[in-house]
Amino acid sequence: MNFRVLVCSATILATAAALAKMPKNAFLIHPVANTEQLVREVESSRVVMDRYARHFALKPDDVLTYLRSLHVMRLPAPLTTTIYSVPTTGVLRTHVDTIPKGEKIFADNAGNPALRLICGNPLTLGPRRPYTMNKLEAAPVDEPTDALRKLSADVKPDEPKPLLAQNEPTAPAVVEETAPVAPATEPVVEPAPTIGHSDQLGILPILLAGGVLIGHGGGGGGGGNNPVPEPATLIALGSGVALLAKQRKRIA
Repeated sequence: MNFRVLVCSATILATAAALAKMPKNAFLIHPVANTEQLVREVESSRVVMDRYARHFALKPDDVLTYLRSLHVMRLPAPLTTTIYSVPTTGVLRTHVDTIPKGEKIFADNAGNPALRLICGNPLTLGPRRPYTMNKLEAAPVDEPTDALRKLSADVKPDEPKPLLAQNEPTAPAVVEETAPVAPATEPVVEPAPTIGHSDQLGILPILLAGGVLIGHGGGGGGGGNNPVPEPATLIALGSGVALLAKQRKRIA
């Protein structure tokens, strides 16, 4: 009974001591010494596999293939680089640190640093070309059905229209304004007043009678002496004679 308790206690202490040796925010749960132990731990622990798969963006089989290609080597000189870590929250983080000369690391076939041996934290984003993810598989293409074939046969593409016909601007219609034409009217000429021959003869007695009346002073009372024609009477008679002579010349 006491022996079993001692064995269990020793196992617990050994496990605690091993866990205590792992640095903070390490990718690995247990320490490893070579590539075989690294692959075994990653393959057996779902938590560790998930960390590497998320960091390298690879499938689990590709993660194991990549880790098997690594080997252990010592740094020939101090290395200042980006180190990827994972805290207890599971969120991947990065920080820059300097790894001292002579520390053991995992490197690829070209000698490039890949993982720190003491914690398994990556020093790189992984292979440039994933082993199986770089093979593109063509997606199967479904054969068109009879209905689609018939529909595509019935649909005809629109005939392209000439660019000039589409872009040519249309000229606005020109409307000619015509001035309204006034109706032609014949000029109306008023006849000039004329005095005929009979009228000329008829006007003479009137002029003479006017002169006589003017000469007698309008028929008022007076003496018995013979009246002497006044200047106004002579002027009136002379105008009448002159007008009569002028009209006769026009008629002749």
